[in-house]
Amino acid sequence: MSADIHSLLAPLPRVSLATLPSPVRLLPKLSNSLKATVYLKNDGLCSSGYAGNKVRKLEYLLGAAQQKRARHIVTLGAVGSNHAVATSTYAQQLGMSCTVCMTHQPPAPIVADNLRRHLHLGTRLELFDRYAHAAARAAELDGASDSYLVPLGGSAPCAIPGFIRAAAELAEQIEAGDLPLPQRVYVACGTMGTAVGLVLGFAIMSLPVQVVAVRVTDRAVAAPALMQQLYRQSIDYIENAGVPLPVIRSASSEQLLFCEDFIGTGYGEPTGAAQQAIGLAATDQLTLDTTYTGKAMAALCEHARKGQLEQGATLFWNTLNANPTEMSPLCEIDRLGAEFARYFVQD
Repeated sequence: MSADIHSLLAPLPRVSLATLPSPVRLLPKLSNSLKATVYLKNDGLCSSGYAGNKVRKLEYLLGAAQQKRARHIVTLGAVGSNHAVATSTYAQQLGMSCTVCMTHQPPAPIVADNLRRHLHLGTRLELFDRYAHAAARAAELDGASDSYLVPLGGSAPCAIPGFIRAAAELAEQIEAGDLPLPQRVYVACGTMGTAVGLVLGFAIMSLPVQVVAVRVTDRAVAAPALMQQLYRQSIDYIENAGVPLPVIRSASSEQLLFCEDFIGTGYGEPTGAAQQAIGLAATDQLTLDTTYTGKAMAALCEHARKGQLEQGATLFWNTLNANPTEMSPLCEIDRLGAEFARYFVQD
């Protein structure tokens, strides 16, 4: 059935950006500590350049942009957005310029690093105090005839096939004996596209896998009703392109568990549970962050300690770039402008 998915999705516009499949491996020390069998699917290595889960979505988003002959990509995100870095990286690789309409978030090392990556890339950055203002400016820029708007987090119906294909890729690795069929797949849930694509992919293949979507953003961005809406819209998009899907139009609780207990005080705010989970992951040479993946791993660890993962295998889907990438030196950060200075203040 995994081969059928690739054939089904072939008519949809797509550019090749990722180096696939991304690797899977057992996390032996973490598994021993948690008394559970935990495997890793590492999308942090899904490209030889800037990697992470955004690359799979951008294959379809930028494919759609090319189909519309766009020369300028517009997107949104917080100042430390990995999505914004990935979008600018691959837009410019394909010969398109990129503007990011940004909003503030709590300072962190990854935020400073991503701003330095933008400086190196030459991304045009516009900073706003409120998301509504950033969205209005993005819509204004999208009005130009040569522009294409990539939504927050890259989670649009046209991007979901990237993670439907990812589910098929995992099925092929299971068939090859690289890992057993997991009962649960844990993933950080920011704008929901990764989780929705995986749920839809497993549903198409009739695989009994539950996706645990660990919310790391505000409820206005990620919520159960919004996930079901994106799920239905994605089916509509694919079927309107002439690709029939053998699935029902809603995800069941056996397919999708939406987990809200690990965000802490808000987006980008570290939690003690995430810090502890990051330390456990590091024993298996897996680097996570406090904004997204650390909180998803915290959920996995807590569920394991409650005895929920004792039967069968569990998979952690790493969405964080694991490759070194070029960034401008600290001596050049003044070129970003005074409004970004707060992200480079040393404690």
